[in-house]
Amino acid sequence: MLANQAWQELFPTAEVNFQNEGGFDHSSALLLVHKDEQNGKKAFRYFTMWKKATQFEELVKQAWDTPVHVQGSKMFIVMQKLKQVKIRLKEMSKRGFHDLQAEEIKAQQVMMHAQQQMHLNPSDRVLADAELEALIAGDENTRVYHQSIKAKRLKNRIKSIKDEEGNWHNKADSLANAFLAYYKKLLGSNVDQRIEAMSQIVQAGPLVSDAHRAILNAPYTTEEVKNSLFSIPASKAPGPDGFGSYFYKDAWHIIEEDVVVTVLDTLIP
Repeated sequence: MLANQAWQELFPTAEVNFQNEGGFDHSSALLLVHKDEQNGKKAFRYFTMWKKATQFEELVKQAWDTPVHVQGSKMFIVMQKLKQVKIRLKEMSKRGFHDLQAEEIKAQQVMMHAQQQMHLNPSDRVLADAELEALIAGDENTRVYHQSIKAKRLKNRIKSIKDEEGNWHNKADSLANAFLAYYKKLLGSNVDQRIEAMSQIVQAGPLVSDAHRAILNAPYTTEEVKNSLFSIPASKAPGPDGFGSYFYKDAWHIIEEDVVVTVLDTLIP
């Protein structure tokens, strides 16, 4: 089934399900247009482009250093600090990035200067071709970028699902219940007759040496915490708080001490 970009923008929640062929040599297609249900507020998500704002470091530092008037574990305190940072970043995002806007204006002025040079030298094909390619590439990149973002959002949205009993669910509450039922059955079951490992077989195989035991029992270090955190790919989905690994890398010089102390406190019993 084919659809152009205009149709997809008009029906963003459309979904097509292909049925079994049966006695025919082709599959019938069932086209569904779901109701666009927006549940609750849009979830927060950190964007690394925010670090380009001149006020980024100051806002993050002010929010992070603001005393948290609650009692709890070190992890709980860090979570409260992240909430304070989230509030400041959302406010900054609403106000806009003045420095980024200035860069955009500067780029616009550079382009205008290049066009003036071309007007002064209309026979210079190099200038003309360079300007044309830049304009086409810029417009095309912007269009493709926005289309890719829309396509990714639609791809990540689950509109309908069939449960283990063969029933289809396409309502928000029904979808959630179907997922919960599946994972409760998957993760909540107990194994009554578990086979115990035979110690004779275990002892006959490779065992942990004293050197390996010393490495495993060695205390964790600040460098290990940093390396582990920085090894997380930025493309990985963020946690429930919306902060992915990008934030910790961008603001590490501000949050390092609290994060390291919290992680070590969690790992060391």
